[in-house]
Amino acid sequence: MTARRAQPFSVRLRASRSLLFWVWAAHGAALLVLPALPLPAMAAGAGWVALSLFLSLRVRGATSWRQPPPSVDLLPDGHIEWQDGTELVRARVLPHSLRLPWICIIVWDSGRSRGRLVLARDMLDADGFRRVRVWLKLNLSESDVAAA
Repeated sequence: MTARRAQPFSVRLRASRSLLFWVWAAHGAALLVLPALPLPAMAAGAGWVALSLFLSLRVRGATSWRQPPPSVDLLPDGHIEWQDGTELVRARVLPHSLRLPWICIIVWDSGRSRGRLVLARDMLDADGFRRVRVWLKLNLSESDVAAA
């Protein structure tokens, strides 16, 4: 019996409003909980000022979270590729990547660095998200078997 292999394909990514909402919600919750923690007043005040400053700079666009690349190629050998400035990055997808119905977290290792690519449902079209989930299922199950 032949093992099924995922076909190579490319997905175009866009910024996620849902991830941005959850980042804001987490910071807001931290701002609300911070005064209730048993911290010295100076430490709680410093934390409140730091969180407020970061969020105000974010609103003004002075800081940014690392944005995903505009497109990612998912290859049949369990690697991903993307353009980072002028450099083409090729990375191996690690087996502890996460595949859920609403989010995929691809953990990668390029040899020089490791990282995560977080893909929410609203970052790509429905068919692209489904194809990423199927690609992860096929490639992760094969790499899990090879590692065992």
